[in-house]
Amino acid sequence: RLPTEAEWEYACRAGTSSEFWFGDDWGKLDEFAWIPPNTPDRRPHAVGRKPANPFGLFDMHGNVDEWCQDWYDPAYYARSPLADPPGPDSGTQRVMRSNRYFEGGASVRSANRFQREPIQMHFASGFRVVRELPVKVPAAAFAGEK
Repeated sequence: RLPTEAEWEYACRAGTSSEFWFGDDWGKLDEFAWIPPNTPDRRPHAVGRKPANPFGLFDMHGNVDEWCQDWYDPAYYARSPLADPPGPDSGTQRVMRSNRYFEGGASVRSANRFQREPIQMHFASGFRVVRELPVKVPAAAFAGEK
């Protein structure tokens, strides 16, 4: 499945609270993100040519717009649960995160969000998938139950 917007941002930040997973130094964007001017060929780049974040994920800033599972609502987070918000139940546009290689600066921050109608195709759109693993509870956890 696609990640929720909250899952995407958690993965992007990789345990940080800064504007980018590598900190707040905008001068380092060229080193960690696909943005102008390091994309003179004006195309997305193969994944893995920039450093991975602490979670081992590549290209969380720049390169392509990434679809999220959530419907877009600009006011959703004012009323959402604080922990793992699931996103609005309905809408007409889906949330997009990251941002494409020909954008720069604020548009590639960890918190940047925008929207697009699901029927819209764009040459700089992509996605990540979430694979949910089964949770195994150790037998010892039930040892005290009767």
